[in-house]
Amino acid sequence: MVPPSPSCRHAAMPPCGDTGGFHHQTLDTDSLDRIHGNRAHGRHTHRLRERPGPGLGTTLDAATTAYALDHGYSEANPLLSPIGDPYLTALAAVGVKQGIKYSLHEYGGLSEDCAHHGVETAAMGAGGWNLAILAGAATGPGLIVGALFGAGYWLWSDGDEACR
Repeated sequence: MVPPSPSCRHAAMPPCGDTGGFHHQTLDTDSLDRIHGNRAHGRHTHRLRERPGPGLGTTLDAATTAYALDHGYSEANPLLSPIGDPYLTALAAVGVKQGIKYSLHEYGGLSEDCAHHGVETAAMGAGGWNLAILAGAATGPGLIVGALFGAGYWLWSDGDEACR
């Protein structure tokens, strides 16, 4: 630990000693564009922003998939079933869902929020299906449970608002 420097005080920031000696700064996108010269040369501007990561539906689907595969069940998705390892399969499912979100936004014309809510709703349905199958339900009731989980998530997360 380094003692705080007396000259290291900035408006609206704690002294450096309060942050463990690290100096925290953020750059807005205009500053980044000036640094990279994007405006002066007409190049594509780089935007640093957070994209929606895996949500509740993806988490439920991946967790129940890993558990089920670890306990002798089979993966229904033909893209993921050849992987074999329960945890790698669950991780691959997360990656596939993130890729679908990206594709829906970049190539499908959906907003990031709408793509996120749509994929997470489908994932919540898949997670509900997994839970029903783990509980011993047959295919028909499992589909109903999955549909209820998906519809419930859509309403709870206000998917309509995200896709306006």
